[in-house]
Amino acid sequence: MAPKLERFFSQEKGNGLRTTARIKAGELIYSAMPLACCVSGKRAKTACHHCFSRRESLLRCSQCKVARYCDTTCQRYAWSGHKRECKCLRSLLPRIPTDSVRLTARIIFTLLGQAQQSSEELYTLEEHESHLASMSEQKRQGLSQLASMLQLYLQQEVPNFEQEMTSALPPSCQEPLSLLAKVTCNCFTISDGELQEIGVGLYPRAKIRGQQNLDEDGLMLSGVEAAWRPLQDAIARLEKLQTELDWQAVLECCHSLLSQLGSAVPDENVFKLRVTDIALDACVQLAQWEQALQYGVRTLPVYRQYYPDPHPAHGIQLMRVGKLQHYLERIKDAVITLTQAYDIIKFTHGSDHPLTSDLLRKMEECHAEMNHA
Repeated sequence: MAPKLERFFSQEKGNGLRTTARIKAGELIYSAMPLACCVSGKRAKTACHHCFSRRESLLRCSQCKVARYCDTTCQRYAWSGHKRECKCLRSLLPRIPTDSVRLTARIIFTLLGQAQQSSEELYTLEEHESHLASMSEQKRQGLSQLASMLQLYLQQEVPNFEQEMTSALPPSCQEPLSLLAKVTCNCFTISDGELQEIGVGLYPRAKIRGQQNLDEDGLMLSGVEAAWRPLQDAIARLEKLQTELDWQAVLECCHSLLSQLGSAVPDENVFKLRVTDIALDACVQLAQWEQALQYGVRTLPVYRQYYPDPHPAHGIQLMRVGKLQHYLERIKDAVITLTQAYDIIKFTHGSDHPLTSDLLRKMEECHAEMNHA
């Protein structure tokens, strides 16, 4: 645990963190690697299953054909964690389990391969048992189906399921239903530098929520490593989910909705902002750069209002707009926008984050083009 933090237990809210000394905004207070993680099913063909970076071309696992890697190096490093999963995946093909089932299985494989004391990490997930007792019947049935899928999925590698669960996991996590409930409740969405969902991971110690003067998590990820930096008093996490869609149809739908809303609904309206954001994404996917820039510029004041500086969501949106301005050769505007983005990103992501370095390079490129003109 970081020197400026201490762990405590609240009877009402469970485990928590609180500060023991003054922490400056933007200061790195904690970092952690996941106990287990996996690439989201929606990104299974476009992201490396080891380092989580996106690539146009990936090497497939020759056995299960599901896992994909940047190169043989990533594949070699991933094999120790993938070899047991590989057999399980092959046993169910062409079906592929949900992200929560795959993540839970990876947790079990990790704990089975480690010393007994390693399972103590899962004690940070212990909560009042009322979370299951108060669950709706519909949710309980859904979890029961996932638990059945988990047992079916693990048959190839964990034939003595109940016995091995008892030996590997703490008492509170030995029931598949309870373990899945804890994992789905406590896992983090792993996003890339632009806050786009790319996977899911379990960070047991990091899941200890601050309940005193760390009310919310200032969480950023570099690859799968999570880092917490307080942004003033708190930060709200933005999880932006994208699915593969017919972008032309999406754009037409957005045009129609925005036309209907017109000026009667202000741009600050949350629904209108969301539609405008989706329209921006669609324009980028369709290479309609001018219109994408128009939508992006339109969102900036609203982002500033909803995500006051310093906030990663505002920084990312500024960066997107700045890149569009640069691409369309509006260099002066790009310099101003990218500089504003950099001032936020270096603070929220840290000066050594790849996205911060990318912004610096882009700004230098803009300045060089201005000097050439």
